[in-house]
Amino acid sequence: MLSGQPKKEALYVLKHSPYGDGQQLVLSVTDTFRKGYICFDDTNRGHMIQGKITEKTDHSFTLCDINQDKWEFEEVTIEMFQKELYRFVENGEYIKNICKTTEELWAYFNGSR
Repeated sequence: MLSGQPKKEALYVLKHSPYGDGQQLVLSVTDTFRKGYICFDDTNRGHMIQGKITEKTDHSFTLCDINQDKWEFEEVTIEMFQKELYRFVENGEYIKNICKTTEELWAYFNGSR
């Protein structure tokens, strides 16, 4: 894994996948489940993708799977959530109103509130 990504205490948005562009909120990402796999949980279910992280910035990373398809993840900020992402999650309007910082948003989705 490239150091620094994925971050344990960050939410991500799946900006692009082989299945199209979207605004799927990703609650957790890990590369430790099995060597050569990236696992992530979105608001619907878990995923396990064989591949590796090939690109990274301070706030995003790209996974290249075994078919050479790209999966682009970007860290979610409170501004991103309040502007658009709240529409893609259950109780999004409520969450938008009670979370005022990125840290509060992460804590909400990770049961730390």
